[in-house]
Amino acid sequence: MAKNSYHAPESESGLSEVIGFVLIIGLIVVAASLYLTYGVPAQGRENEIVHMNEIKDQFVGYKLSLDSLFNNNKIGTTVSNSFTLGTEGAYSQGTLGFFPLMSPVRSSGVIAVNDRTKDPEVLSIVSRSLVINDTIQDAVELPARIESAPKHIYVTLSGITSDDLSKDTYYGVEVNGSGWLATVNLTPRFTYYDAYRVEQLSSCPPGQVIGTGSGGVSCLVSTPASAYTGSDISVTVIKGTLPSVQDLTVYKSITPGSYTIDLLDDSYGLKSAIQVPDNLFIAPTLDRYDPLHVIPHILGKGNVTSGYSEQVYSPPAIRLGSLEYRG
Repeated sequence: MAKNSYHAPESESGLSEVIGFVLIIGLIVVAASLYLTYGVPAQGRENEIVHMNEIKDQFVGYKLSLDSLFNNNKIGTTVSNSFTLGTEGAYSQGTLGFFPLMSPVRSSGVIAVNDRTKDPEVLSIVSRSLVINDTIQDAVELPARIESAPKHIYVTLSGITSDDLSKDTYYGVEVNGSGWLATVNLTPRFTYYDAYRVEQLSSCPPGQVIGTGSGGVSCLVSTPASAYTGSDISVTVIKGTLPSVQDLTVYKSITPGSYTIDLLDDSYGLKSAIQVPDNLFIAPTLDRYDPLHVIPHILGKGNVTSGYSEQVYSPPAIRLGSLEYRG
């Protein structure tokens, strides 16, 4: 009789190669996802910061070049500056160049000159300047206000006739500012002497007896006298309360006509008394012999010459724009 026999099946355990490969792919995908999620944005942000810093340095260099022209008054001098084009990224992507997601290229930008507003802005320059000019000088009639040191203060006496050249004509004008006064006068001049005459007196001082007679003693008596010798143009300058120039003759023994005097001539010492700004006035002087005497045909005028000519310069308007970089 045959003996019944039973063989239990053998148990085996293992991992399919397909499942293993899928797990490996899954790990790679997880790692790549983490890198793409966190690493690539951080790397791209760092690249952009580096790129913008490089752009900033180039703009700073350009601004410094313009400032140096302005600060050193370099007129008619040009300035140039270079801006590096491109993304400032690597020329190749290296070993991972075939897979740019692992090493992103820096983003590009635009550098341009643009109008900053819808309606273009313009720069208009208008300059009013006092320019030194030996041939063209600004002159204003007195009275006047001066804002800069004058070069001349002219006073003119005009309309003088032969009838005015007498002992009775004293005429002029005075010009004054803060702390000073100057007068220009038509001044008659006299020669003073002693006039002698003979008189009959009861007695004479010693040395004056001429003779004696029935009527008494003949005496030689002197009397002070004067004679008109001509008219001059004179200047008097008072600084503060003290005269620095008193009746200085500028034109001696004048003839009919007009005469001009520059009060800022060094001879009168008035330059040191001029203040800026100041108001200058002119008025007739009183006749020392007859204050009510008026001579309408003799005119006294004055003007202030600055030594500068006022020039207005207005160049063509400059259209403004902005040099900008847009990332």
